[in-house]
Formats: sequence, structure tokens, C-alpha cells
Amino acid sequence: MSESISREAKKIEILNTAENLFAHFGLKKTSLEDIAESIGYAKTSIYYYFKSKSDIFRAVIERETNIFIKTLNKEINKYERPEDKLITYFLIRMDYLNKQVNLKKITKKVITELLPLIDKERAKFINAEKEIVVNILKDGIKKKVFKMEDPEFVAITMISSIKGLETSLLTYLNRNTTTADYEAILDILFNGILMEKR
Repeated sequence: MSESISREAKKIEILNTAENLFAHFGLKKTSLEDIAESIGYAKTSIYYYFKSKSDIFRAVIERETNIFIKTLNKEINKYERPEDKLITYFLIRMDYLNKQVNLKKITKKVITELLPLIDKERAKFINAEKEIVVNILKDGIKKKVFKMEDPEFVAITMISSIKGLETSLLTYLNRNTTTADYEAILDILFNGILMEKR
């Protein structure tokens, strides 16, 4: 086994272990010592692969994001109608966020501390999201389902709204969000709140 493969295998081992510990104990209560001890490494050897616990967390998020984008594309491509694709994107996106927060035991108190840690990964994620949503919107325009002048602007607006929902729903809603909540949000996004058009 070459040194580069061995190094990569050890990084994956650290990430797998860290992810399991984050899920079990939460991010805040998981230390570098815990991660190192779980795989029989000295704490100092972890620094050969990652600079800090935050660095490990970012790598875990980046890996999960890549998997999620592949899954999202796979699920969206099961549908023909652009509106079904857009609904699927939104529901999967919000459900993924909810699961990740619960998995990592991320409390409302630390949400604002975590977001800056994964800012770079979030930027990549948002760009990938934008591409997915723009393609759905363009398909909808082509099929005369959606009416808009600038699909990129609409995509950015939708994604920005979801970004706002991330912290708002998790910080201010004193219960777990459900599919019914997401469907209510979709109804507002698609149909607005007016009883009839003026």
C-alpha cells in the first residue's frame, strides 16, 4: 500500500470515528482525545491529518454534502414534471437539515457558532444547489410550467429563503419540524398568501 493510500485510509478512519462520536455525544462534548482514543491513536497523531476538531467537523460536513448532492440529483431525476422535481428538492433539502441537526445533537445555542465553521462548505453546497434549481426552473420554463424572466435570480431567491429558514426554524420553532410544516412553506412559496389575485 502506497503512503498516499495509507494516509487517505487513516483520514477516512478518523472521519468515520468522529462522525459516530458526534452522533453519539454531540459536537461540543466530543474532544480530539475522544476521537484519537477510539481508534487507538495518540492525540498528536491526529494533528498530522487535521488541524483541529473544527477541521474534522468541516471535513465530515464536506463529505456528507457531496453524498447528499449525489442523492438529491438521483431523487430529483426520478420525476418528469418540473414542479415535482422542485417539491422533491425542497422536501429532501429541509429533511436533510433536520436530520443533520439531530444527528450531531446541535443545540439551538450553538447553531450560530457552527455556521461560520462550515462557511466554505456551505458556499460549495449553495453553488451545487443553485445549479440544480436553475436546471429545474429552466426545464419548467421550457415545458411552460413556470413563468419567469430570470431563472437564476429566482433560484438564488429560493435558496436564500431556505438558508434563512435554516436558522429561523431551528432557533425559533420550539418543536421538531415535520413534513406538514414543509408542505405549508411550499404552499406559501408556490401560491402565496392572497386569497385571490388582485
